[in-house]
Amino acid sequence: MRPKNLYVVINGRKLGVFNLWDGENGVKQQVHGFSGALYKGGFFSIDEAVYYFKDNKGYNPEINFNTELLEDETCDLSIEYITYMIVDPQLNHPYYVGQTANYPDRKRQHLVIRKKISRRKVEIYTRTLLDSEIEPRFIILDKQFGLIESLKSETQWVYTCLSQGYNLTNCWKEHRKLPVNWNKEDELKFPNFL
Repeated sequence: MRPKNLYVVINGRKLGVFNLWDGENGVKQQVHGFSGALYKGGFFSIDEAVYYFKDNKGYNPEINFNTELLEDETCDLSIEYITYMIVDPQLNHPYYVGQTANYPDRKRQHLVIRKKISRRKVEIYTRTLLDSEIEPRFIILDKQFGLIESLKSETQWVYTCLSQGYNLTNCWKEHRKLPVNWNKEDELKFPNFL
């Protein structure tokens, strides 16, 4: 059974996604008395919580509860996820690869100019383009059913971009460099425009 309320700890003793406020592994123990603590509750899906964490920290969160509770959501093959690429139209180079279950909303989020200056590289890059009145191109690369397959697709596209020499603004630890076991045969076919 999926948790009804998830919490995300951005700054605290332990970071990541939690499903309890109180208790040994609850949010309260991570933030109470911690100087500069930052957290948010009210997430009803792991997807929402993960995106919130990634938007703030730039990498995947640790899931701090029994992931068997997530089985229904991560394996739900009725949910279609889209892997997409953001391209700098001036250089004709990709600068970000992502995945989402709500592509129109995620694209809108990328294009919103926030009042608060972000430290996220993708937002800085996008803001620079938009400030120059250049709209980045969004390209759908793949469609997968289920969160797990979508995350695999995203990772494979990131590695394909890195192997082609493109510097991405993705800053997950897993996406900073090609894995040692990456083979040229693992590369995906790039869209014709590149």
